[in-house]
Amino acid sequence: MHRRDVLTLLGMSAGASMLQTLSATEREAVGRSIHADLASDPPAAPALAPALAATAARVADLVMPRTDTPGALDVRVPEFVELLMTKWYSPAERSEFEKGMADFERRAGAGGFVALPEAAQVAFLKTLDGTKGSKGTAEDAFGTLKWLTVYGYFTSERVQREVLKTVIMPGRFDGCVPVKH
Repeated sequence: MHRRDVLTLLGMSAGASMLQTLSATEREAVGRSIHADLASDPPAAPALAPALAATAARVADLVMPRTDTPGALDVRVPEFVELLMTKWYSPAERSEFEKGMADFERRAGAGGFVALPEAAQVAFLKTLDGTKGSKGTAEDAFGTLKWLTVYGYFTSERVQREVLKTVIMPGRFDGCVPVKH
């Protein structure tokens, strides 16, 4: 899959409930705001336990790895997810996500997900990918984490500049141009 194809998936993916009510423009603004907050004021207290944060970082790296363009770790997606969890998720939503991630870790086997070899990690994620699970399941937690990874990746300034080559002000501005009638 090409990274630009992910934009299509971004619009179709199920994300955090608070983001579902926002328009695409508002979701992009929230993402940029979180990236700006991350740069200026990282969360004082992590929203995720260290082991869960390590798993989230590994999943982000597998979902959006570094190629000839930056990967999820290069644009600080794991920290983005932490800050989003801290500032935007309710305690109930965080608890539901943590419950699902506990199921994710249990199903990954002894030692958890990060202890698996990369091939086994990829195979495990493929078993969960595209499967709709109920709240608090590994499928639901992976779906949320994957969506947040893609969301955090594509709303980062670096990806906007280097990968998508977004032009904020296309063309040029000519403020005083004579108009002929």
